[in-house]
Amino acid sequence: MTQCTCSFCSKCGQLTITHTCPSTPANVNSSTDKATILKYKISQIEQLTERLQVELAAWRMQLNQEQSAIAELPSEIHSTIFQLACSSSLTSSTADGIRHRYPILVLSSVSACWRQVALEMPGLWRHLRVRLLEDGKPPSLANLKSLMRLSYQRSNLQPLNLEVRTGGYHVVSRYSPEYNLTKADDAVFVNYPKKIQTLTLEVLGYYWTPYVSKVGPQLNKLRLRWEKPLEDYLYQKPDFKKIPWLTHITILEIGGLTSADAFELLWRCISLVEFRYYDPNSQGKLHHEPAAPVTLRSLKRLELDGVDVENRALRDLQKKMRVPSLERFSWIISRSTSISTYSISNLCRKLQDILGLASASLQEVEICFPFLRLPETQELLTIVAKLEPNVHTLSLAVDKEGSAMLVNLRIHCNFSKLTQCDQRPYASEP
Repeated sequence: MTQCTCSFCSKCGQLTITHTCPSTPANVNSSTDKATILKYKISQIEQLTERLQVELAAWRMQLNQEQSAIAELPSEIHSTIFQLACSSSLTSSTADGIRHRYPILVLSSVSACWRQVALEMPGLWRHLRVRLLEDGKPPSLANLKSLMRLSYQRSNLQPLNLEVRTGGYHVVSRYSPEYNLTKADDAVFVNYPKKIQTLTLEVLGYYWTPYVSKVGPQLNKLRLRWEKPLEDYLYQKPDFKKIPWLTHITILEIGGLTSADAFELLWRCISLVEFRYYDPNSQGKLHHEPAAPVTLRSLKRLELDGVDVENRALRDLQKKMRVPSLERFSWIISRSTSISTYSISNLCRKLQDILGLASASLQEVEICFPFLRLPETQELLTIVAKLEPNVHTLSLAVDKEGSAMLVNLRIHCNFSKLTQCDQRPYASEP
């Protein structure tokens, strides 16, 4: 009689089958007898296989019941988890000095289930944030090119939102003046111009400046911050004429780029929706003034931080700029600026002209002119009082006496939609 025993280890999942059969009798010599014994053995093994299949199905059912609750979540919950995680600070470093903040790539490597869900969400693959590490030498951009290619493929060929940042202010001094980007580095922007829609450059390496114009005319958002090198001959100004369809511009303390360059960019980009400029030390005159008044019909947000009252570029541009759709206007003058009586009068006239051109659509006004006394505050509030009643957010820097006037501003003026009226911290003159 053939005997079969089966044992299954629940820890390691190993199945062991032991098959025993008594020795064939000595008198069984014919082939017919041997065939009969073999048929019997096969039938026994088939019965054992059927029984094992039933037991294996039971084990699989028990395993599915004991799986993690995360694996059983629907794809909608996974999508929410991924979206929240992609707004966090998950980072991954590479060997050649690039740290990419790419949470979706990290999440897709957790499990096969999460990878499948991540591949079904092409919108999350469009945002690539890269930080160049400070290792004492310019980093290679080979991995950046690979990440861009991966993002572009998994986003269903949608344009990318690329952010490039460096570390501290001492980065430039670490780079050799003779350093030039290699052909492989240059190919990142030369071969991928149509794949970049939003570019954020907060870098202090002057060698990045030519890439602003290499990205291509389809670029619609630009955030710039870099530092000019000590040697003027190393600086190459971006050619902004090649990117005329920008809709959002943020310029922060760019060495070598004067306010004249910034305001010229403002009137050249006819599709501009948002313009933010901060540089308290920049002066200059427009190199090419518009021949006729320029109407920026799309401009909705105009923020000037640190721009002086006597800025010649602003004065030249203000004469020929029209902003009929402006919704938010912010003008903050540096506290280190010395404002004379003439400057205050000139300031009020400029403010009246700018706000008057957009009074029908203006909703938010933020004005911070330090060292204003009560007479100047009265003149300022007189200008603000002439605004249309669409304004719902108002923030002014006034002294203690002016604050009382500010409290009653809604009562004395026709601000029917005013919901927020703030007093900025007042800076007393040193």
